[in-house]
Amino acid sequence: MTNKTTTQTAGGNQPAATVRIVRAKGDVRGKAAQLLADTSAREDPDAGANMLATAERLGFDMSLLWTALDERNEPVATCLMAPGVGRLCMVYSGVQGAHVSNELQAAVIRAACDDARAATHAHVAQSLLDTGDGDQEQAFVQAGFTRLANLLFMRRLARADDAKLATSAPAGVTLEHWRPALEHDFVESLGRSYEGSLDCPELCGLRDLYDVLDSHKASGRFDPDLWWLVRDKTGSPAGVLLINPTKREGAELVYIGVAPSLRGRGLSATLLGIGLQSLAIRNIKTLVCAVDSRNAPALGLYDKLGFTQFAARIPLVRSLRTKS
Repeated sequence: MTNKTTTQTAGGNQPAATVRIVRAKGDVRGKAAQLLADTSAREDPDAGANMLATAERLGFDMSLLWTALDERNEPVATCLMAPGVGRLCMVYSGVQGAHVSNELQAAVIRAACDDARAATHAHVAQSLLDTGDGDQEQAFVQAGFTRLANLLFMRRLARADDAKLATSAPAGVTLEHWRPALEHDFVESLGRSYEGSLDCPELCGLRDLYDVLDSHKASGRFDPDLWWLVRDKTGSPAGVLLINPTKREGAELVYIGVAPSLRGRGLSATLLGIGLQSLAIRNIKTLVCAVDSRNAPALGLYDKLGFTQFAARIPLVRSLRTKS
């Protein structure tokens, strides 16, 4: 990959310095990866190399690692594009310290995105930042990302009476578990559930719905018996409930949504009751989910069912279909 040479301001009152923005190779890779580690882990000089070794052992692609090198050939800003299922790239970025400018970090992120656009089939890049990380957020925005609302992470612990919750759909609605022959119906249901959605509506249309479905399958461990298709009284696909088991006796509510024609009838609460009853049978102790902070109806439902917030993140996305 061709090196990019540019002049960037380090920040504060420091003079401008010439840096090279390159895809990290050879000995530079470990130092570049070091900037992605938690602040406490960076004190270990081998943190970056260990991260790369662990990723290789687990089969993660770390090849799209870009960095800005200062005049001493030391990494000062880094961005990793991690290709995933469903034409999605997760983006991770880090800098050497507060003296590195947002403009320089944004330039590295843009270079990494352009590389991923050419080297992968990904259509969307996404990053999740800690709330309050304004500098990182600004760098991503300068690199062409759109900030969505805060994403709230919720948790619900199993209850003794979960096994007695609803096990069937209300009148006029039928449910079917996933099977390959129903893939198109699941995709159609996803599309109908997005109509008027209050949950990150900015994501609608960024990816093909079949890619979205593939991403949902890859989140946790796919179990077809924990995926439900909702049909309305005409037999048309009109909603889904998707739950995937995770590690340590947990599960993730990957997605729940129904078509506008079925909203306002308490169907989502019934569906979640069916899901919680199924988890109780499997002795799964914890269910987690993420919800847009603007989605008041969903937040009310989760509160009613006993979910509590345990974290918040800032999601940022950008299309990779065009060059930045």
